[in-house]
Amino acid sequence: MEITVIDGSQLEVLQDFKYLGSMMSSTKADIKATKGMAWRVCNKMDQIWKSNLNRTLKIRLLTSMVEAVTQEC
Repeated sequence: MEITVIDGSQLEVLQDFKYLGSMMSSTKADIKATKGMAWRVCNKMDQIWKSNLNRTLKIRLLTSMVEAVTQEC
C-alpha cells in the first residue's frame, strides 16, 4: 500500500477501484466482475430452471435478469 501526503492529508494510492460501476484497473478486471455478478443472478434463479415453465419464458427471464445486472455495472 502506497501513501501520498497532500497538504498534510494522507491519501492511500489504490491499484483498483470501482467508478461509475466499472473497475478502473483494467478492462479484464471489469469484465471478470461483471461476469461474476451475472453468474450470481443465474444461480439465484435455480428454482426457475428446475420448474415446468416454458423454455422460451425461462430464456426471456434469464435475458431480462442478466441484462439488468450487467447494465448496473
